[in-house]
Amino acid sequence: QINLLAITRLEEKKLSHHPLYSIKELSDKNIKVNLIYSGDGPYKIEMENIANYLGIQKQIFLCGNQNQEWISNLLPEISAYLAPLAGRSLVEAALAGVPVVAYDRDWHSELITNDKTGFLVNNENYKEMANAIEKILLNNDKAISMGKQLRLRALKLMNPELCNKLQIKMFEEIYNSL
Repeated sequence: QINLLAITRLEEKKLSHHPLYSIKELSDKNIKVNLIYSGDGPYKIEMENIANYLGIQKQIFLCGNQNQEWISNLLPEISAYLAPLAGRSLVEAALAGVPVVAYDRDWHSELITNDKTGFLVNNENYKEMANAIEKILLNNDKAISMGKQLRLRALKLMNPELCNKLQIKMFEEIYNSL
């Protein structure tokens, strides 16, 4: 059983519904996967309607807001993390060494290097997202390698000492410019 994960507020502006279309693309290629959502929001009913319309409702699990323990227990069990628009959850997936498919927007490219630490696909292109998911599912060795490289990159970028030094430097620059 293949499980994918998206951790997001269920809001249209977060593009939380886009992975549904990717799952439909995969389903049309006879690639059956489950998509687990952790998160809640005003778009939940609309997402249920979209899943029903696409005929993938049995593959979609809207689990609501979940705590960190639940998420940390699930991350090692998933085949890929989907990030149309992610924040901290992208870092959590990266630190867990999970292969990621993300839209190329906001800060995602700071963590994801396409075809090395994951897949960056054109923003709002759910077909490209589906194709990248398929690549992960068809090449387990590549998926494992990407997950390991992503974890190493996240450990480097999110190093608490480095983050503290950068914040102190930023505040000093602001203070000195006053």
